[in-house]
Amino acid sequence: MARMRTLKPDFFKDEDLSVLPYEARLLYAGMWCFADREGRLEDRPKYLKVEIFPYDNINVEKLLNLLSTPNIQDRPGKVFIRRYIVNDRKYIDIPEFLKHQSPHNTEKESCLPAFNGLLTVNSTLENNGVHDAHYPKPVSLNLTNKSLLNAFDQFWEIYPKKKSKGQAEKAFVKINPDEQLLAIIVAKIKQAKTQDKQWLKDNGAFIPHPATWLNAKGWEDELNSSGNQESKPQESPYENCPSCGAEVLKGYEYVIMSGKKCCEKCPEAKTQARDALNKLNGIMNLKSMPATAT
Repeated sequence: MARMRTLKPDFFKDEDLSVLPYEARLLYAGMWCFADREGRLEDRPKYLKVEIFPYDNINVEKLLNLLSTPNIQDRPGKVFIRRYIVNDRKYIDIPEFLKHQSPHNTEKESCLPAFNGLLTVNSTLENNGVHDAHYPKPVSLNLTNKSLLNAFDQFWEIYPKKKSKGQAEKAFVKINPDEQLLAIIVAKIKQAKTQDKQWLKDNGAFIPHPATWLNAKGWEDELNSSGNQESKPQESPYENCPSCGAEVLKGYEYVIMSGKKCCEKCPEAKTQARDALNKLNGIMNLKSMPATAT
């Protein structure tokens, strides 16, 4: 979720940043809006590309690498961000975030794991399961871990479209969800099966394949929900006259003329009404004439 942050005038004259291309500098400032109050965010290059460079053809992965290893000549240890992994989930830490920002006291606490300060670029640490994001821990593409196998079985059982199970297994292993994430995935699938308009359309014809849904992190999507049933169109209070087709209110009392139902808009009814009016006018005229002397 994006947040409002401040940008100081000194940012544009930072000599360390000047060694980077302007795209990297804009990405660095843009990332502040997506970091939590501790300067941490998920390492999702595609997401950051869409949010910060929606109209530009920019390689965000390359820019993130530049920010994490800028190779400043007179400051070899200087980095703008640190990329790390905890429990196979990638994160970014901005070391000088609090130097530039003063988060509002109502902003919620960070729920992302902290960066391990002993981490180096080329070494993998076993401490707390943290290791460098550039050298991720290899994950077997076979479901040999019993708990992971049980987790996938739980996902496969509840997912409504049983297609390309092998691809789904690979996607699931790549995610390697913990108990909390698995619960979120299962809950989202249950919601989508009963509330998502796209999933309910045409008996589930538009439900994505399980591997596609997993790779796209479908559990993070908003439901396209408009209720379990589509709203019925409001019934019209009108009907058509069987003789002339004119629109009349339902329950209209038709007049039988020449053996058929007619409304006031029918030509026959208009003719009859005109004749009746003429007859009435004739009678009134006769009454208004003076009496003749006898």
